[in-house]
Amino acid sequence: MLADPEHADGICLLIELNRTTKSGSENGLQYDQGTTLFFLRDNAGRILECSTSFLVTDEQWHHLTWDIVDSTTNNMRVAVDGQAVMLSWGQRDRPSEFIRLEQSLMLGVRNEAGKVSNHLCGYIANLRMWVQGDMLLGSWPMTGGYGISAIDVSGQGRHGIMHNCSWDGNDTPHRTIAFKGNGNGCIRLPVYALGEAMADFKVEFWFKCGNTGNPMSLLLSSAGETAFGISLNSKGGGPLFVYEKGTTRFFISDTRRRRLDATITWPIYDDHWHFISWQVRNGYDMTVSADDRR
Repeated sequence: MLADPEHADGICLLIELNRTTKSGSENGLQYDQGTTLFFLRDNAGRILECSTSFLVTDEQWHHLTWDIVDSTTNNMRVAVDGQAVMLSWGQRDRPSEFIRLEQSLMLGVRNEAGKVSNHLCGYIANLRMWVQGDMLLGSWPMTGGYGISAIDVSGQGRHGIMHNCSWDGNDTPHRTIAFKGNGNGCIRLPVYALGEAMADFKVEFWFKCGNTGNPMSLLLSSAGETAFGISLNSKGGGPLFVYEKGTTRFFISDTRRRRLDATITWPIYDDHWHFISWQVRNGYDMTVSADDRR
Protein backbone atom coordinates (compact mmCIF):
# COMPACT_ATOMS: atom_id res chain seq x y z
CA MET A 1 0.00 0.00 0.00
CA LEU A 2 1.45 3.36 -1.03
CA ALA A 3 -0.97 5.59 0.82
CA ASP A 4 -4.00 5.45 3.10
CA PRO A 5 -7.06 6.05 0.89
CA GLU A 6 -9.17 7.34 3.77
CA HIS A 7 -6.83 10.01 5.14
CA ALA A 8 -4.24 11.00 2.54
CA ASP A 9 -4.31 12.88 -0.75
CA GLY A 10 -2.33 12.13 -3.87
CA ILE A 11 -1.43 8.98 -5.77
CA CYS A 12 -2.49 5.70 -4.18
CA LEU A 13 -2.36 2.11 -5.39
CA LEU A 14 -3.45 -0.71 -3.08
CA ILE A 15 -4.99 -4.13 -2.64
CA GLU A 16 -6.68 -4.69 0.72
CA LEU A 17 -8.30 -7.81 2.18
CA ASN A 18 -11.68 -7.90 3.91
CA ARG A 19 -12.61 -4.52 2.43
CA THR A 20 -15.28 -3.51 -0.07
CA THR A 21 -16.49 -0.39 -1.86
CA LYS A 22 -19.75 1.03 -0.56
CA SER A 23 -21.05 4.21 -2.17
CA GLY A 24 -22.62 6.56 0.33
CA SER A 25 -20.64 5.44 3.35
CA GLU A 26 -18.66 7.99 5.32
CA ASN A 27 -15.27 7.20 3.78
CA GLY A 28 -16.30 5.10 0.79
CA LEU A 29 -14.81 1.86 2.16
CA GLN A 30 -16.28 -0.68 4.53
CA TYR A 31 -15.23 -3.90 6.25
CA ASP A 32 -16.49 -6.99 4.44
CA GLN A 33 -15.07 -10.37 5.39
CA GLY A 34 -13.85 -12.41 2.43
CA THR A 35 -13.91 -9.48 -0.03
CA THR A 36 -10.77 -8.09 -1.67
CA LEU A 37 -10.52 -4.41 -2.62
CA PHE A 38 -8.50 -2.98 -5.54
CA PHE A 39 -8.04 0.81 -5.32
CA LEU A 40 -6.36 3.40 -7.56
CA ARG A 41 -6.22 7.21 -7.11
CA ASP A 42 -4.34 9.81 -9.17
CA ASN A 43 -2.81 13.09 -8.00
CA ALA A 44 -6.02 14.96 -8.87
CA GLY A 45 -8.02 12.82 -6.45
CA ARG A 46 -9.85 10.81 -9.13
CA ILE A 47 -10.59 7.28 -7.95
CA LEU A 48 -11.06 3.95 -9.69
CA GLU A 49 -11.96 1.10 -7.33
CA CYS A 50 -13.54 -2.32 -7.39
CA SER A 51 -13.83 -5.42 -5.22
CA THR A 52 -14.35 -9.15 -5.65
CA SER A 53 -15.90 -11.72 -3.33
CA PHE A 54 -13.83 -14.54 -4.84
CA LEU A 55 -12.37 -16.21 -1.75
CA VAL A 56 -8.59 -15.88 -1.40
CA THR A 57 -8.32 -15.95 2.42
CA ASP A 58 -8.41 -19.75 2.70
CA GLU A 59 -4.84 -20.61 3.87
CA GLN A 60 -3.90 -21.56 0.29
CA TRP A 61 -1.46 -19.99 -2.16
CA HIS A 62 -3.11 -17.95 -4.93
CA HIS A 63 -1.78 -16.07 -7.93
CA LEU A 64 -3.37 -12.61 -8.31
CA THR A 65 -3.33 -10.54 -11.51
CA TRP A 66 -4.57 -6.95 -11.48
CA ASP A 67 -4.72 -5.38 -14.93
CA ILE A 68 -5.73 -1.74 -15.38
CA VAL A 69 -6.61 -2.09 -19.05
CA ASP A 70 -7.57 1.53 -19.69
CA SER A 71 -8.16 4.00 -16.85
CA THR A 72 -9.77 6.52 -19.22
CA THR A 73 -12.62 4.06 -19.85
CA ASN A 74 -12.81 2.80 -16.24
CA ASN A 75 -11.74 -0.65 -17.36
CA MET A 76 -9.70 -3.01 -15.22
CA ARG A 77 -9.64 -6.76 -14.73
CA VAL A 78 -8.69 -9.09 -11.91
CA ALA A 79 -7.76 -12.77 -12.18
CA VAL A 80 -7.25 -15.33 -9.41
CA ASP A 81 -5.18 -18.39 -10.34
CA GLY A 82 -5.53 -17.44 -14.01
CA GLN A 83 -9.34 -17.18 -13.89
CA ALA A 84 -11.00 -13.78 -14.44
CA VAL A 85 -13.37 -12.93 -11.58
CA MET A 86 -16.50 -10.77 -11.45
CA LEU A 87 -15.96 -7.29 -10.02
CA SER A 88 -18.23 -4.99 -8.01
CA TRP A 89 -17.46 -1.37 -8.81
CA GLY A 90 -17.18 1.54 -6.42
CA GLN A 91 -16.27 5.14 -7.25
CA ARG A 92 -15.51 5.89 -10.92
CA ASP A 93 -15.59 8.83 -13.31
CA ARG A 94 -18.76 7.37 -14.71
CA PRO A 95 -20.48 8.03 -18.05
CA SER A 96 -23.47 10.26 -17.45
CA GLU A 97 -24.28 12.23 -20.59
CA PHE A 98 -26.50 10.21 -22.92
CA ILE A 99 -28.82 11.10 -25.80
CA ARG A 100 -31.77 9.40 -27.49
CA LEU A 101 -30.71 6.62 -29.86
CA GLU A 102 -30.79 7.51 -33.54
CA GLN A 103 -31.14 3.95 -34.83
CA SER A 104 -32.90 0.77 -33.77
CA LEU A 105 -31.24 -1.67 -31.44
CA MET A 106 -29.65 -4.25 -33.73
CA LEU A 107 -29.74 -7.91 -32.70
CA GLY A 108 -27.25 -10.21 -34.40
CA VAL A 109 -25.15 -7.73 -36.34
CA ARG A 110 -22.86 -4.71 -36.03
CA ASN A 111 -23.98 -1.74 -38.14
CA GLU A 112 -21.85 1.40 -38.13
CA ALA A 113 -22.78 4.10 -40.64
CA GLY A 114 -24.28 1.47 -42.93
CA LYS A 115 -21.25 -0.85 -42.76
CA VAL A 116 -22.52 -4.25 -41.60
CA SER A 117 -20.23 -6.85 -40.01
CA ASN A 118 -19.80 -9.28 -37.09
CA HIS A 119 -22.83 -11.41 -37.95
CA LEU A 120 -24.18 -13.64 -35.18
CA CYS A 121 -24.44 -17.38 -35.74
CA GLY A 122 -26.78 -18.54 -32.99
CA TYR A 123 -30.08 -17.92 -31.23
CA ILE A 124 -31.66 -15.28 -28.95
CA ALA A 125 -34.97 -15.80 -27.12
CA ASN A 126 -37.10 -14.25 -24.35
CA LEU A 127 -35.42 -10.83 -24.44
CA ARG A 128 -36.68 -8.30 -21.88
CA MET A 129 -35.52 -4.75 -21.05
CA TRP A 130 -36.22 -2.43 -18.13
CA VAL A 131 -35.18 1.20 -17.57
CA GLN A 132 -35.23 3.45 -14.50
CA GLY A 133 -35.65 0.56 -12.10
CA ASP A 134 -38.75 -1.49 -12.93
CA MET A 135 -40.16 0.34 -15.98
CA LEU A 136 -40.56 -2.37 -18.65
CA LEU A 137 -39.28 -1.11 -22.01
CA GLY A 138 -40.20 -4.23 -23.96
CA SER A 139 -40.53 -8.02 -23.92
CA TRP A 140 -39.82 -10.13 -27.02
CA PRO A 141 -40.31 -13.92 -26.61
CA MET A 142 -39.19 -14.49 -30.24
CA THR A 143 -40.94 -17.86 -30.21
CA GLY A 144 -43.87 -17.07 -32.50
CA GLY A 145 -42.71 -19.42 -35.22
CA TYR A 146 -43.97 -17.45 -38.22
CA GLY A 147 -43.94 -14.05 -39.92
CA ILE A 148 -41.20 -11.40 -40.10
CA SER A 149 -41.84 -9.68 -36.77
CA ALA A 150 -40.46 -10.16 -33.25
CA ILE A 151 -43.62 -9.28 -31.34
CA ASP A 152 -43.36 -7.10 -28.22
CA VAL A 153 -45.79 -8.65 -25.70
CA SER A 154 -45.28 -5.89 -23.10
CA GLY A 155 -48.05 -3.76 -24.59
CA GLN A 156 -45.55 -1.03 -25.55
CA GLY A 157 -45.85 -1.79 -29.26
CA ARG A 158 -42.09 -1.93 -29.90
CA HIS A 159 -42.26 -4.80 -32.37
CA GLY A 160 -38.99 -5.86 -33.99
CA ILE A 161 -38.50 -6.40 -37.72
CA MET A 162 -36.60 -9.47 -38.93
CA HIS A 163 -34.15 -9.23 -41.82
CA ASN A 164 -32.79 -12.44 -43.39
CA CYS A 165 -33.47 -14.49 -40.26
CA SER A 166 -35.45 -17.73 -40.08
CA TRP A 167 -37.60 -19.65 -37.61
CA ASP A 168 -35.96 -22.81 -36.31
CA GLY A 169 -37.57 -25.50 -34.13
CA ASN A 170 -34.48 -27.57 -33.43
CA ASP A 171 -33.70 -28.28 -29.76
CA THR A 172 -36.30 -25.82 -28.42
CA PRO A 173 -39.85 -26.21 -27.08
CA HIS A 174 -41.01 -23.55 -29.55
CA ARG A 175 -39.79 -22.33 -32.92
CA THR A 176 -37.35 -19.50 -32.27
CA ILE A 177 -35.37 -17.09 -34.46
CA ALA A 178 -32.08 -18.34 -35.88
CA PHE A 179 -29.25 -16.02 -36.90
CA LYS A 180 -27.23 -17.77 -39.60
CA GLY A 181 -24.01 -15.77 -39.40
CA ASN A 182 -24.26 -14.32 -42.90
CA GLY A 183 -26.62 -12.53 -45.29
CA ASN A 184 -26.93 -9.48 -43.01
CA GLY A 185 -29.39 -11.37 -40.80
CA CYS A 186 -30.61 -9.21 -37.91
CA ILE A 187 -33.59 -7.95 -35.93
CA ARG A 188 -34.26 -4.22 -35.50
CA LEU A 189 -35.92 -3.21 -32.22
CA PRO A 190 -37.28 0.39 -31.95
CA VAL A 191 -36.08 1.12 -28.41
CA TYR A 192 -34.80 4.65 -29.02
CA ALA A 193 -35.58 5.73 -25.43
CA LEU A 194 -32.90 3.33 -24.17
CA GLY A 195 -30.22 5.87 -25.16
CA GLU A 196 -31.38 8.37 -22.55
CA ALA A 197 -31.67 5.68 -19.85
CA MET A 198 -28.30 3.93 -20.13
CA ALA A 199 -27.36 4.98 -16.60
CA ASP A 200 -30.12 2.74 -15.21
CA PHE A 201 -31.27 -0.31 -17.18
CA LYS A 202 -31.52 -4.10 -17.11
CA VAL A 203 -31.47 -6.63 -19.95
CA GLU A 204 -32.26 -10.36 -19.70
CA PHE A 205 -32.38 -13.01 -22.43
CA TRP A 206 -31.63 -16.61 -23.39
CA PHE A 207 -28.77 -17.24 -25.81
CA LYS A 208 -27.21 -20.17 -27.67
CA CYS A 209 -24.10 -20.18 -29.84
CA GLY A 210 -21.71 -22.85 -31.07
CA ASN A 211 -17.99 -22.98 -30.38
CA THR A 212 -16.73 -20.36 -32.80
CA GLY A 213 -13.83 -17.95 -32.87
CA ASN A 214 -15.52 -15.44 -35.15
CA PRO A 215 -16.11 -11.90 -33.81
CA MET A 216 -19.88 -11.43 -33.51
CA SER A 217 -22.27 -8.77 -32.27
CA LEU A 218 -25.07 -9.97 -30.02
CA LEU A 219 -26.76 -6.57 -29.74
CA LEU A 220 -25.68 -3.02 -30.51
CA SER A 221 -27.08 0.48 -30.87
CA SER A 222 -25.50 3.91 -30.97
CA ALA A 223 -26.09 7.63 -31.40
CA GLY A 224 -22.81 9.40 -32.07
CA GLU A 225 -20.51 8.45 -29.21
CA THR A 226 -23.41 7.09 -27.13
CA ALA A 227 -23.33 3.31 -27.52
CA PHE A 228 -24.73 0.19 -25.93
CA GLY A 229 -23.80 -3.36 -26.79
CA ILE A 230 -22.72 -6.94 -26.20
CA SER A 231 -20.03 -8.40 -28.45
CA LEU A 232 -18.71 -11.96 -28.64
CA ASN A 233 -15.02 -12.84 -28.91
CA SER A 234 -14.24 -9.24 -27.96
CA LYS A 235 -12.51 -7.63 -24.97
CA GLY A 236 -12.64 -4.18 -23.43
CA GLY A 237 -10.22 -1.27 -23.69
CA GLY A 238 -9.50 1.06 -26.58
CA PRO A 239 -11.83 0.72 -29.60
CA LEU A 240 -15.30 -0.76 -29.20
CA PHE A 241 -14.22 -4.05 -30.76
CA VAL A 242 -10.88 -5.66 -29.86
CA TYR A 243 -10.69 -9.36 -30.75
CA GLU A 244 -10.17 -11.96 -28.01
CA LYS A 245 -11.49 -15.49 -28.50
CA GLY A 246 -13.85 -16.83 -25.84
CA THR A 247 -14.46 -13.44 -24.20
CA THR A 248 -17.83 -11.68 -24.10
CA ARG A 249 -17.88 -7.91 -23.68
CA PHE A 250 -20.66 -5.72 -22.21
CA PHE A 251 -20.26 -1.96 -22.62
CA ILE A 252 -21.94 1.45 -22.60
CA SER A 253 -20.49 4.78 -23.76
CA ASP A 254 -21.71 8.35 -23.30
CA THR A 255 -21.39 11.47 -25.48
CA ARG A 256 -17.95 12.25 -23.99
CA ARG A 257 -16.63 8.75 -24.82
CA ARG A 258 -16.61 7.72 -21.17
CA ARG A 259 -17.28 4.00 -21.09
CA LEU A 260 -18.10 1.20 -18.72
CA ASP A 261 -16.83 -2.25 -19.66
CA ALA A 262 -17.32 -5.71 -18.26
CA THR A 263 -15.99 -8.92 -19.78
CA ILE A 264 -16.65 -12.57 -18.96
CA THR A 265 -14.66 -15.64 -20.02
CA TRP A 266 -17.13 -18.29 -18.91
CA PRO A 267 -17.71 -21.10 -21.47
CA ILE A 268 -21.01 -20.00 -23.00
CA TYR A 269 -20.07 -20.77 -26.63
CA ASP A 270 -20.92 -24.46 -26.27
CA ASP A 271 -24.12 -24.90 -28.34
CA HIS A 272 -26.26 -24.91 -25.17
CA TRP A 273 -28.84 -22.39 -23.97
CA HIS A 274 -27.62 -19.88 -21.34
CA PHE A 275 -29.52 -17.23 -19.40
CA ILE A 276 -27.78 -13.82 -19.48
CA SER A 277 -28.58 -10.88 -17.19
CA TRP A 278 -26.92 -7.45 -17.57
CA GLN A 279 -27.67 -4.45 -15.37
CA VAL A 280 -26.29 -0.92 -14.92
CA ARG A 281 -27.27 1.30 -11.99
CA ASN A 282 -26.30 4.93 -11.32
CA GLY A 283 -24.08 4.96 -14.39
CA TYR A 284 -21.25 2.99 -12.76
CA ASP A 285 -22.54 -0.13 -10.97
CA MET A 286 -22.48 -2.80 -13.69
CA THR A 287 -23.28 -6.46 -13.02
CA VAL A 288 -23.33 -9.40 -15.43
CA SER A 289 -24.44 -12.96 -14.77
CA ALA A 290 -24.65 -16.11 -16.88
CA ASP A 291 -26.94 -18.86 -15.58
CA ASP A 292 -27.08 -16.94 -12.25
CA ARG A 293 -23.27 -17.01 -11.95
CA ARG A 294 -21.79 -13.53 -11.40
